[in-house]
Amino acid sequence: MDPVQRRRAIVAAVFRLVEAGGVGAVSLREVAREAGLNIGSVRHYFSSHRALMSAAAQEVGERMAARLEGHTPGEGDPVERVAFVAEELLPLDAERTTELTVLSEFVSAARTEELYRPMARTMAADMRTVLREALAGAGAERPHEAAEDLAALVAGLGHDAVLPHGSPGPDGIRASVRRFLRGVLPGGSPD
Repeated sequence: MDPVQRRRAIVAAVFRLVEAGGVGAVSLREVAREAGLNIGSVRHYFSSHRALMSAAAQEVGERMAARLEGHTPGEGDPVERVAFVAEELLPLDAERTTELTVLSEFVSAARTEELYRPMARTMAADMRTVLREALAGAGAERPHEAAEDLAALVAGLGHDAVLPHGSPGPDGIRASVRRFLRGVLPGGSPD
């Protein structure tokens, strides 16, 4: 396995451990076990637990950013154009659910661990920027304010969906996003 693939396999093991047991479940020994490697192999790529966790936090941000790149509203219904962007940030399939679960764990850890704060701040700022640009491109009258509200809605829906206390499910999530967007985009009115 080449070094890039090996690093990805190790970070994927971190994701599985974080998804299953939170940030506290990750140790170099557990990552090695999960990745099917010896601990020396993990240390070859990541010199410390901190370096490993930093790489995993960066990876989750990069995955979400890559999915959002190039998602600018085009032609068609403004609600659907912006909803498409917002839904890239929501756990509507297995991949996005894993990413959001891992991201949520890192953001929660940022409250007490400085290591995760830059990633949490960057992700929040990037989300607001993408939503503001999508809303402005779709004709929202006050895109900055609408983006703040939509970011709060996306964060709340995402939080609900990854916690075991009762999410509205994918259809309910999609409906909530569209209700909000119909209230802030031209020609729309909330149900």
